[in-house]
Amino acid sequence: MSIENIKIAGAGPAGLTAAINLAKAEYQLDVFEKNYDTGVRFNGDLHGLENWSRKKDVIDELHDMNIKCTDFNYTGFKNLRISNGTKNWDFSCNRPAFYLVRRGNIEGSLDQGLKKKQH
Repeated sequence: MSIENIKIAGAGPAGLTAAINLAKAEYQLDVFEKNYDTGVRFNGDLHGLENWSRKKDVIDELHDMNIKCTDFNYTGFKNLRISNGTKNWDFSCNRPAFYLVRRGNIEGSLDQGLKKKQH
């Protein structure tokens, strides 16, 4: 059985990650996005990549999925302050507890970084 062409619905992080890996495996594919470009529903919003409950750093996990983290901007946070409105708790981690990435149709965003990698 041969696969003529794989069609991926949606050019968000999951769709583009699938496209990157399928293209690397030399599949022919088309990615369809309902908007005129990837990431347009976000306006430079920040998205958190949770990292404190993982054994492996999420940036390393992305690398394992063939995602080059140099294709988008991210910032890791080790020192945190949590508040319930009346009391604050400060804590720090040995590695980033989470990373913030920019989302949207702008240079340096996760969305545009994945799009560049897919081409």
